[in-house]
Amino acid sequence: MGVFIKGTGLISPQKTFDDSFLGEKTLSFNSNRMNCCEPDYSLFIDAKQIRRMSKVIKMGVFSSM
Repeated sequence: MGVFIKGTGLISPQKTFDDSFLGEKTLSFNSNRMNCCEPDYSLFIDAKQIRRMSKVIKMGVFSSM
């Protein structure tokens, strides 16, 4: 059985979830704690499921999609 990687994804402090990432200015941070730029999850996950997911689960599911 073979395993094939067809793509990658991530949630980061930079806005990486759309095509405008390469055209925008990179953000700089001066603290030890950074917040993630979260996408609109409702475009990818059913609203009923989103209500029952924690923030970390939403990020993981979105990244894997």
